[in-house]
Amino acid sequence: MDVLKIDNTKKSHTGCDHPDSLHEEGLCWKVTNPELEGEPTNKKYCPCSENKGLIRTHERVGYMEADPHDQMVTKRCDVCNIEGLFKVDSAICGPCKSYYRYNAE
Repeated sequence: MDVLKIDNTKKSHTGCDHPDSLHEEGLCWKVTNPELEGEPTNKKYCPCSENKGLIRTHERVGYMEADPHDQMVTKRCDVCNIEGLFKVDSAICGPCKSYYRYNAE
């Protein structure tokens, strides 16, 4: 009697050989660059879906990488920790800037 073996690592996605359990939202979440694991960069993950128009959302990863053409990104204020849309070169929200400017005078 022949025994049929089932490959439990069979992939329903394309682009890499990591298991389905590491694929959500159409992206691979396997960290393939462990030296970047603690850094806020998408370069740490497997790039298998990188060029398919899918993005790693701020809500999921907790940061947003700025592309060369971006002027604003979602991030948290360094003072009050409120999440919002900030200029790429700014780390403090408008209300906190106003508060510190007003109280410094």
